[in-house]
Amino acid sequence: MATYTVGEDDVSGDLNASVVTVSAGTLEDAAGNAITDFLIPPGQNIADLNGGSNRVIDGIRPTISSVTTSVGSGTYIIGETIDIIVTFDQPVTTAGGGDLVVTMETGATDQPVVISGVVSSLTAEGDYVVQAGDNTPLLDVQSIAMSAGLLESDNGNAVTDFSISTILSASKSIVIDGIAPSITDVSALNASGTYNADSTIKVIVTFDDNVTVAGGTPQLKMNIAGGYLVSLSGGGGSSILQFNYTPASPGHNTPDLDYFDANAFVLTTSTVKDANGNDADITLPVPGDPNSLGDNKDIVIDTIEPTVTDVTATTADGTYGVGAGITIQVVFSENVLVTGSPILALETGNLDATASYTGGTGTTTLEFSYTVGAGETSDDLDYQDSNALTLNGGTIADDAGNAANRTLDTPGDLGSLGANKDIEIDTTPIVANVTSPASNVGYYIEGNTILVAVTFDQTVWVTGTPQLTLETGTSDAPPESYSPRYNTPRWTQ
Repeated sequence: MATYTVGEDDVSGDLNASVVTVSAGTLEDAAGNAITDFLIPPGQNIADLNGGSNRVIDGIRPTISSVTTSVGSGTYIIGETIDIIVTFDQPVTTAGGGDLVVTMETGATDQPVVISGVVSSLTAEGDYVVQAGDNTPLLDVQSIAMSAGLLESDNGNAVTDFSISTILSASKSIVIDGIAPSITDVSALNASGTYNADSTIKVIVTFDDNVTVAGGTPQLKMNIAGGYLVSLSGGGGSSILQFNYTPASPGHNTPDLDYFDANAFVLTTSTVKDANGNDADITLPVPGDPNSLGDNKDIVIDTIEPTVTDVTATTADGTYGVGAGITIQVVFSENVLVTGSPILALETGNLDATASYTGGTGTTTLEFSYTVGAGETSDDLDYQDSNALTLNGGTIADDAGNAANRTLDTPGDLGSLGANKDIEIDTTPIVANVTSPASNVGYYIEGNTILVAVTFDQTVWVTGTPQLTLETGTSDAPPESYSPRYNTPRWTQ
């Protein structure tokens, strides 16, 4: 009696003994006669005995013939499916609760295709879905193995060699592009600085790959006016998209322009894709972090116009006459820059005067100088009206370029010059002296003429015939003649 253990690659449709030999020594009967004839009598072999039942020997383990797919050669992107077909040289079945795992060579991270429930099949099929980050110029299989259990032939021979006779790349040229474009930087073509409603800020969003925009107009939500949306104005086909932002007045003001948050890139109905069709990752750098607009640029948006908050004077309260200098201050809500020579119209009676700009540019307070002129008068000096501050060909604006609102408080109201100060302008001429030339000294008799000069404190203009009454005893007499000298501070008799 002997035992036979089926070996790998053994095969027979009906097991029989082919030859009987002695490996060494002799085979003898009980009497010591050596057996020399080892021929098997007819009808006495394995297949002839035990009722003639066949003993089929199968020692052939299944092997992998090929790995292929039904999809065509080409480029596949995130989310697309490629069916993976593993073909064996004989039917196989998964046993022991395990799965057949086909690991694809997909770049930094190899992706598994898990195939379950294979039953007496020449093929095992599963799907590979392209994942974000997958990237390879030629898709192929990295390895095939069982997660647990066995993969067996119908006769129970387990697969031990998972090498592939014909690899996937031998039949198909498949490129995997699972790299979605992403935003790397947000900046502006404008220099850092302060901008107003007359400006356009050209915001540029940079991707790490060329992108194409289709199906609508993306928008960028800004950190201004509660999330103002700026529409795409240019780009596509390159790595840069441009959004032109024009501040609106009033309401658009910020000390550091940026987008609203990391999700401020709004697709609306549009798509942003790379050349192969991968949807771009439109997540922005966190505002203020490196590569954000606020980090790259210091852009101030200022659409607030400076306004006049007060008008006063550095000159003390009091009464002022001809030639006196009065310094008037116009105070604004913020620093202003002045060009040219603005003027302030004053209410000074029949002869209205103006105060000329003398300084204060770059500050909140502008100074205007007024020199009292003859004929000007006011019980309480003030400007003419709410529009009394005029540019006179110059400009008054803040450093963002916003033109100042020059409307003044109503004269006499709180914040006006008249309410803040008690300055009286009185230019009524007064007699400085009455003289007669030294050459007139002597005695005069009836009929003689004496020149008398009356001098005022300012120039006077004479109309009609003024008279000077002289002390001439018991009967004061008026002058007999009047000799005017115009435009001089005197009249004479």
